[in-house]
Amino acid sequence: FNSKYMWEIDVWHKKIKFGVKNSDIKIPWEMSRFQFSYILFLAFKISKDKKYAIEFRNLCLDFMANNPPKFGVNWKSPMDVGIRSVNMIYTYNLFVNNGFEFDEKFQNIFAEYNYVSAKFVYQNPEFSGGQRGNHYLSNVCSLIIISQFYDTYESKKWFEFAINAFKKELEFQFLADGGNFEASMNYHFFATEMIFTTLFLLKKINKIEFQNLILKHEINSKLGLIKSFTLNNLQLKSENYYTVSQIGDNDSGFYLPIFMDINSEANGFDTQNKFGIKKLIDNFTEINFKKIEVNKFTKYNDFGIAIYKGNNFHFDIRCGSVGQYGKGGHAHNDQLSITLSVEGNEFIVDSGTYIYTSFPELRNKFRSTKMHNTLILENNEQNPISDNFSDLFWMSDNSKAKIIKAEKNIFSGIHYAYPKEHKREIKIEDNKIYGKDLCVIEMPKQARFHLHPNVDIKLINENEVLAEINGTTVAISSVDADIRIEDSNYSKEYGVIEKSKVIILESVNFEITWMIEIKK
Repeated sequence: FNSKYMWEIDVWHKKIKFGVKNSDIKIPWEMSRFQFSYILFLAFKISKDKKYAIEFRNLCLDFMANNPPKFGVNWKSPMDVGIRSVNMIYTYNLFVNNGFEFDEKFQNIFAEYNYVSAKFVYQNPEFSGGQRGNHYLSNVCSLIIISQFYDTYESKKWFEFAINAFKKELEFQFLADGGNFEASMNYHFFATEMIFTTLFLLKKINKIEFQNLILKHEINSKLGLIKSFTLNNLQLKSENYYTVSQIGDNDSGFYLPIFMDINSEANGFDTQNKFGIKKLIDNFTEINFKKIEVNKFTKYNDFGIAIYKGNNFHFDIRCGSVGQYGKGGHAHNDQLSITLSVEGNEFIVDSGTYIYTSFPELRNKFRSTKMHNTLILENNEQNPISDNFSDLFWMSDNSKAKIIKAEKNIFSGIHYAYPKEHKREIKIEDNKIYGKDLCVIEMPKQARFHLHPNVDIKLINENEVLAEINGTTVAISSVDADIRIEDSNYSKEYGVIEKSKVIILESVNFEITWMIEIKK
């Protein structure tokens, strides 16, 4: 998806445009965050070779020369300006604290550039007409962190503004059940990483302000809810490797790689592995954590998900708001969609996100109803998806989905997106998951189950399919629907697309029943 489009560096930041010649503005933004510089420090720490510190210095100078303040694509987004400055300053101090001394000229240039960066973020907060989200939260977190490295009247103003905004955004952007308000699991983890990274660094640099925050009952209580929601949604894949279900958008973003895993197969940081966020959160023993019970449903009504952790499997079902208090910018048409992993192996998966602005048609495809594991009515979307470029981050909440019941081994939920309501009922008994979809309308219907690309699949007969991975087998069957297998696509992370398979149960009946049995 790389278009090879080049942005000019002499264009005023407010005149930079999105989606030019199928270009993806996230590519320069992500690179400009300077998160890769942490790898240079690790190489320096292991080898004791100063060439890595010198390379960091040279990369900083090159970037500063080619990205003057307020000009070019890398000054378009205040979020990325702030994240870049946080990463630059953090890595710089790691080098210094481990014995490397930068020359005075570089120190002065470095300090001035990052000071101007913080000032830019302060003057351009991403808060417009009451609308704000993870971008604004990052502005706030970055200002708290950067302000700790300067001692001026302005930096004190930055901190005062940001610490007050931090408290407000904890309440505004994190719901009563601890989930983030954007209806996306990966954006929840991104936002959670930002707030706990801010607290982690504040605890090290400014213990008095950290204590002032953490000892406030309402803040500690909200952080406890966030911590519990986050840790309870982790799925153990293997030792020190945790994944999450791809509910809503996934742009594979992260903030500061303090505890992130470096994986050679991922060619750098492995954004799928959430173990680093778990390690980050585990530092805060002063914040309570409530672990969910095994072999029973736990519901998070505000975020819109019900989770069932069995002895050897993780099952969840999406049912709730489109997020952002109705804007739906990072939501998908995924109401009553399920995912299933067994023994750490992903079987039934959310198809992911793949892309944003460079290919609007693919952006819309991956957030469509047919790319999710729910009931499909012919030519119907749960919520309208517009072809307009300006609507790529909007989705109205026609579905009005809600969890009716999620207790013990029983789930039922409903949405109102179709001409007639769709109700899905789930019952789990030992290693069997029984499902029933009810929609009283005379139209062809499909219940879809998207499979992870690593799953081997075999059609046994017109009513049963076997899926196998790493010696674990799952059977999917239905007595009142015909089964077929089709090609599909899966995106495990932003910008990556793979071929996959989808199991389709077809029927013209009002009701489709199905069963998922974990064989081994």
